Amino acid sequence: MNDIAIKIENISKEYRLGVIGARTLKDELQAMSAKFRGNENPNSKIGTGCSEFKKGDFFKALDDVSFEVKKGDAVAIIGANGAGKSTLLKLISRITAPSAGKICINGKVSSMLEVGTGFHRELTGRENIYMNGAILGMSRSDINRRLDEIIEFSGISQFIDTPVKRYSSGMFVRLAFSVAAHLNSDILILDEILSVGDESFKQSSLGKMDEISKSQGKTILYVSHNMSTVRRLCSKAIVLDKGRLIFDGRASDGIEQYMSVCASDSCASSVELENNIRSKYLAQRAVMQKIEFEGKNAAKFSNDEKCIVALKWRALENIENAMVRIVIKTADRNPVGMSISDCAIHSRKDEQNTTRLALDISHLCQGKFFCDISISQKTSNGKIDNLDRVENAFSFEYSGSTQASGILWQSSAWGSNVFDKIEIL
Repeated sequence: MNDIAIKIENISKEYRLGVIGARTLKDELQAMSAKFRGNENPNSKIGTGCSEFKKGDFFKALDDVSFEVKKGDAVAIIGANGAGKSTLLKLISRITAPSAGKICINGKVSSMLEVGTGFHRELTGRENIYMNGAILGMSRSDINRRLDEIIEFSGISQFIDTPVKRYSSGMFVRLAFSVAAHLNSDILILDEILSVGDESFKQSSLGKMDEISKSQGKTILYVSHNMSTVRRLCSKAIVLDKGRLIFDGRASDGIEQYMSVCASDSCASSVELENNIRSKYLAQRAVMQKIEFEGKNAAKFSNDEKCIVALKWRALENIENAMVRIVIKTADRNPVGMSISDCAIHSRKDEQNTTRLALDISHLCQGKFFCDISISQKTSNGKIDNLDRVENAFSFEYSGSTQASGILWQSSAWGSNVFDKIEIL
């Protein structure tokens, strides 16, 4: 196993829906004793009987997954929301244990699965760098040698001696990625870290990951829905679908496999959003519930036809001067541009809202497109704060004229391909 960094053998992870354990150790022991004897749980509510012991209440987040990752490989783990990607990374990071199977790790693991993973919120950024290094087994002198480089790359030197509990999500990600990328780990595990942060930081992060893999020979596991970054960074891909591994091989072939699974999604005229998985970096202050394409049996558009949708949403607190932002992406999830509402939206707490939107898509080439949608607000320092955001929330097909300008994604020009403002009708 000298050239193997990670070996996964028939792992499964099973969760029991709706059960988070007993309140006390005494209650847990009483429940276990009752289960062993086939009796009713003495702490269950009246009328529930022993239903919590019945089979069928379990959910398999991962089901009999096996693969190997060699040292120095950059491997993408891709799949739809709920496919089991984050669960797999948590198992490899040893945050949780598998229900069955075996995981062998050869080397030190540094993982960044959520904003501030491994950070103590009361400590400063500088103190957290030392703490993370100590966790990885580094000496203080080793950390001192890398300290200036870590702070410089993060771009937050002004706030490095501020407690991290005061950091924004973007600052958290900058520092956490810089720490993970520069400290002495053999395996770097990253879960959607580029969904937060400005474009310049995303590009420098991709460049650093490329250097880590190719020049330093470290192993990278990378979860992303952005296929352009997967193509650029990864040589291999593992594709998950509903907890099962359906592909393990070259990244380009893995993307095709992923696209074929996504292609089965029809361009529905009505899409439920409320139960979609949200980003872990989102401080949710609103809930988008449903998208309806007006006057459509299916979300298919032709020449000079505007895409008109009704967005149903609910405010979780009073909201003023918010905007709707839509990012349009190609079938392989490469962004081609974005559009922002032409006027602000407002709502009181718990108010149900229907906002009708008209999006000009006449500049697109023919094909199928996917859209991220968010309700956002500008902060006092000019940054964008997402009140709610759903990736790949809905899709549509466009069969417009081949004479259309055909906007194409260019990784170096993000922000230049901005569509006309979204009209609020």
